[in-house]
Amino acid sequence: MSEQLSRLLRRIVREGGIPKDEFDFGQAAPEELGLAVKDGAVGVAGNVDLLGESAIRNSLSPPAAAWLRDLKVFLAVDSTNSRMAATAQSASVDGCAWLAELQTAGRGRRGRRWLTPFARNIALTLGFSVNQPPSQLGGLSLAVGLAVAGLLQREGVGNAAVKWPNDVYIGDAKVCGVLIEVVTRANACDCIIGIGLNLDLPESARTGIDQKVTDLKSQGVTPNRNLFAAALVSAVVDAANRFKQEGFAPMRPAYDALHLCHGKQVRIIQGNQTHTGQVQGVTATGALRVRGDGKVTEFTGGEVSLRPCNP
Repeated sequence: MSEQLSRLLRRIVREGGIPKDEFDFGQAAPEELGLAVKDGAVGVAGNVDLLGESAIRNSLSPPAAAWLRDLKVFLAVDSTNSRMAATAQSASVDGCAWLAELQTAGRGRRGRRWLTPFARNIALTLGFSVNQPPSQLGGLSLAVGLAVAGLLQREGVGNAAVKWPNDVYIGDAKVCGVLIEVVTRANACDCIIGIGLNLDLPESARTGIDQKVTDLKSQGVTPNRNLFAAALVSAVVDAANRFKQEGFAPMRPAYDALHLCHGKQVRIIQGNQTHTGQVQGVTATGALRVRGDGKVTEFTGGEVSLRPCNP
């Protein structure tokens, strides 16, 4: 279905719009995909700043350019993470960076849907081969979140923060999510790092989201999408390379300093159990330390949800 949608999107961009009765994509209405319907025609919503492989490649940092092996920009895809995970079952995806203008089945943590309206935001998946076993990769999502928050600060978003274990916030609203999947083969382990970041999230795409969200446009920051995508790839490559060499431990102080919930009372939801306490920081392996009931308990990611007691 994504191939059919890609063909429709190419026509819309090339022709400036198509008659609505020719938009034959039964899974979703045009508005749900970030498109506009006016005078019986389906077109793009506002100005389109399409991603381009050459523009991104030419703007990468030297380490990211050296790491890059395969760069793809999908006009439409079900999920860049799902596609890369499927590829990783039989071949290494190290050096792969795949982006999508529109995702129809993007995924967040715990099976949540991640919306990516057409040509508005950044949906990015990167592949890294690692020597560590999966049990030692708990801090990787924290390292990536820290890299994203640092990039946002350099873009002028002074109140960018991280939220354990894999979210990036601006103030009290989520702007970015990180989803890491690990694929192991006989003698290799590949990490698939998915990043969804809101540059310009229209109100129509916020319907049904069960938490407060924001975008860079709301902060007065409207970067060139190609330059921003290149900067994001470069930042994550740097973070992943550092993690592979040093682990998460050297990043702990910076993470605690930017953690939205550091020192605050929180609720930890773990299955049907809820724990409350004060965040004491993160460990060298990325676990969250929470003091409650007279003791400190360490929580790892996975099926754990962290919520401030006074959001």
